Amino acid sequence: LPALPHRRRRHSDGAMCWRVQADSPRRKEQPTGDAGKGSGAAKQAGAAQAPAAPGAAGVVRVGLIADIQYADCEDGTDFEATEQRHFRNSIEIARSAVRCWNAEPVEVVIQLGDIIDGCNVRLNASGDAMAKVLKTLDQCTASRRFDLIGNHELYNVRRENLASSGLRCFDDSGKTYYSAHLGGMWEAIFLDAYEHALIGMGDGEEGYMKARDIMQQNNPRVLDPHNRNWFDGLPEDLHRFVPYNGGASPEQVAWLEGALVAAAVAGRKGLVFSHVP
Repeated sequence: LPALPHRRRRHSDGAMCWRVQADSPRRKEQPTGDAGKGSGAAKQAGAAQAPAAPGAAGVVRVGLIADIQYADCEDGTDFEATEQRHFRNSIEIARSAVRCWNAEPVEVVIQLGDIIDGCNVRLNASGDAMAKVLKTLDQCTASRRFDLIGNHELYNVRRENLASSGLRCFDDSGKTYYSAHLGGMWEAIFLDAYEHALIGMGDGEEGYMKARDIMQQNNPRVLDPHNRNWFDGLPEDLHRFVPYNGGASPEQVAWLEGALVAAAVAGRKGLVFSHVP
């Protein structure tokens, strides 16, 4: 995280119902439902087999969805033109996920970032697209939803405006990295993978300047707006140093270590969520 993590990301898009319990801390249930097609949106909606009652024996049902990337525009591709994007259809994927979650029902929804696509900026439609997807997710009967910050959020919304965007990516104190007790022995730990970033902030802001310094040291060609050839001759272990990735401050990393220790001391298991793997 401190070094603008990960290389060129291959998204593992998905929507699912995830049942976590004491004897199965990372147990994904078998997919069911009619998620439909779409890259850059959830490809499957999952439901638990033989579900236990919510709250029984520490069971917590969590609905997960990532990379909805909705936009009211024709189909396109990802940044590298290697994956198809079905922008309009992605709202149907989100609706399918909500139906799946309500059928369970889940108690918590975690939206893992990239809720709308960056192409909404050139369409001047960021606000309308955000409102449409949030209205869909609000149809879920879960009592809580947590939203993570992804790169597409920051293409559409400056960090300073995230609090008024409708996204639930802050705790009560206004922090973008925090923990929340989900129930039973489960502690959710939410990270801000774009605390240092070239997107969503401007020159002079601390997070932007820190990201710029890191890029200057590791892949300075990304700082040239006329150069999109970021990877030629660059060692693969440096491919993570690109504008659509981000990083965490040493303070956030230290907080994460403390949060994991605190969860262990309290007898809880930590579930760590971040937009960037």
